[in-house]
Amino acid sequence: MQVKFMAGEMARLHNISKQSLLHYDRIGLFKPREVHSRTGYRYYTLDQFEDLDVILCLKNLGMKLEEIKTYLTKESIDERITILEDQESLIRQKILEIKRTRGRLSSIITALKSRRTIDPMDMGIRWFDTMHVVREPVESPHDLYALELAIKKLFQITRGNDQAEDHELLTCAEVSPETEERFQSVALQVPGATGATIPAGEYAYLYHKGRFEDLPLSRAKLWAHIARQGYTTDNTAIEKVLLNSLAVPREDDYLIEIRMPVTKSPAP
Repeated sequence: MQVKFMAGEMARLHNISKQSLLHYDRIGLFKPREVHSRTGYRYYTLDQFEDLDVILCLKNLGMKLEEIKTYLTKESIDERITILEDQESLIRQKILEIKRTRGRLSSIITALKSRRTIDPMDMGIRWFDTMHVVREPVESPHDLYALELAIKKLFQITRGNDQAEDHELLTCAEVSPETEERFQSVALQVPGATGATIPAGEYAYLYHKGRFEDLPLSRAKLWAHIARQGYTTDNTAIEKVLLNSLAVPREDDYLIEIRMPVTKSPAP
């Protein structure tokens, strides 16, 4: 007498849900040996264990159910090897993507940890080294809307570039006490990139803590500091968001580095 297993028991023995087993039946992947005409109960037999084991093995290898159905229809071992090789190639690509994601995540964590030690509203004048970047211009009228479009374009350009620090967004703008800022370009730091750079030199800097709309107040403090120290600036501001909603829950806790190139005023 042939041993029969109901759907629930068959699922339990293979450590899957009964609903999964019923789904396999509905899509024609794995059908019961017998369905009772009156009760509709599904019955599986011992010789079907191997078939289900193969399906679950392929599923654990990352194959989709439709791909498994296709695989099981192949009569030739060569055809099956080809499908498995394709799956191996796909997994290899996923591993590379995971490694890239892990690298980006590690970079973000390292940056956030270092920025916890920055003293908000600290300002001064110091030397900054050359920064290699990928840059995207902000089109006229150089307002916030144009800025957002440029940021989206920049992220599209650098997508897939493992060296692009997408948490190191830089905004370059013309600023003055009398007028609103005019955004000129956005950039991402890309070590070793050829072409665009933010040149080395002396810069006045201030770490602004708070909302974006309060940046003019911090810029005014930096201009005053530049003048007190006997320097001048061309009113170009390079601003880098150090802490945003990725790191802190409130805009009042945002941290933005403001940097302006300076030159020493000639002695009177």
